[in-house]
Amino acid sequence: MSIIIFSVILVFSFHYIRTYSQSRYEAVTFECIVVSMYISLANLFFFGLSFKNIYLYTTVILAGMLALNAFHQYKYLKLMKYRIKKAVNDIIADIRKTQNKNSDKTSDLSTKASDSEQNSPEDVRISYYENLREIGLIVIAPTFSSFIEENEVFNNPGGMIGMTKAMLGGRKRFHKKKYEMRERIAELLNLAGPYVSQSGSEELQIVKPRDLALEVKDEKGGLIRFDLVGFLSFLVFFAIVILSTYKHSFGTAGSFLQMNLSDALIFTGILIGLGLFTWAMRQIAFGRKESPLYEVASSFMIVSVWKEFWDLTQYKALPDYRRIIVLAIIFILWILISFICIKSNKKIHKAINYVFDDINKKLDQYKEKSSKINDQIKEIIRIRRLCVQNLQAVTQCILDSPFAGKDHLDNQLGKMMSMLNCIVGELQLGIDYKEKSDNNKKGSENPLLKKYKEDINRVVFRERKYKALIILITVVIAALSFAFVSANAINLFPFDAIKTFFVSLWNMFFSLI
Repeated sequence: MSIIIFSVILVFSFHYIRTYSQSRYEAVTFECIVVSMYISLANLFFFGLSFKNIYLYTTVILAGMLALNAFHQYKYLKLMKYRIKKAVNDIIADIRKTQNKNSDKTSDLSTKASDSEQNSPEDVRISYYENLREIGLIVIAPTFSSFIEENEVFNNPGGMIGMTKAMLGGRKRFHKKKYEMRERIAELLNLAGPYVSQSGSEELQIVKPRDLALEVKDEKGGLIRFDLVGFLSFLVFFAIVILSTYKHSFGTAGSFLQMNLSDALIFTGILIGLGLFTWAMRQIAFGRKESPLYEVASSFMIVSVWKEFWDLTQYKALPDYRRIIVLAIIFILWILISFICIKSNKKIHKAINYVFDDINKKLDQYKEKSSKINDQIKEIIRIRRLCVQNLQAVTQCILDSPFAGKDHLDNQLGKMMSMLNCIVGELQLGIDYKEKSDNNKKGSENPLLKKYKEDINRVVFRERKYKALIILITVVIAALSFAFVSANAINLFPFDAIKTFFVSLWNMFFSLI
């Protein structure tokens, strides 16, 4: 029973720390398979590397189940991306249709020539929607529980579920961020203004958040698949673990401390490979860029913690102080990597918030300075402020990992700034509003927005300096984990010298007092 309890604690602790450090929510069922796969590999070597060992087959099966889970997630992610593409492409098609009608009515060639030097309102809107489509494809993520959360039983305030929700602060959604992104994208689509529908009649076509989500049948199918694959793999695997403690026929049961150097080297190499494999599956499943180093470091941390727990429970021996020191360092270094990710994300979010807050202030100043205040201008400013607020939330989601590829980050930042330019570019914020605007010329950019882009770029790419530190920490974790699983390697560390050093410091401290 202790094995099951510890395993559940390990899975959920790792899941929530990882979620917080990476600023994104992923299904806990995914972590069930990941943790089970790492532990299965550990048991394969700890019980004896042979074809008779059942953990050889469970490791391969769990890797296959992880791939199956990832590609299922990818399948539903593609469905959501298709819905977003369709919604945006329909709007662009309507705008182009209107643009073609207007161009047919214009017969003056000189007028056409002058118009070609400037972006027409239709061109600006098409650029806005094209960038929004690309951003939406990144931040969107499928949910598989809305049919439950919108159910009458789930929302009954007098029921047990309703009372639990109230105790949790009135939480309405399991995956609040995912729902929020759909709502933000839908609002950004709708706030761009009415357009001419394909029927030819001028009407505003509203895109609802539900239009960007999966259909109920797909949600139910996805929920069954993921929970079945994730939780069942977890339960079956740990049933094998418990059984193997009593039935040593699965492999030669022996102390984890007896792994020789060659087996430890092979184990370390395979574990790194599994960590990179897990990272690749996450990219496929969730479509988000992140550092593979965090995954590799996490794999070593999980295996090391599991090893110490197993020795304590199975061999009932007091832990060697050397192993406790190494384990503590591994865990602290992993927490340090998580802290670096959290700190970098917060700095980026702070820089983004500063830009958008400043834009909202300048929108107010523009309204106050304008000599022609009327209800129409007030409404335009209000709509633009809503667009800015929604884009702010979306931007925090697409720029949440400074350790992604430089080209990827720069590309997403460029799309965000292009959308901002479409929303507020012609207002010349921060410049005398009476000055002639040149922002409608092709290739031009609001100078203030250009400065904003440089400021955010500076923060994002300044945080990338920690990438080298994360590489170094990951290498240290791998080396310590290697020593942790090998009886010979751990003796290479000068623990006695370290112990003597700290004892002398302790004595010196009290002598000074």
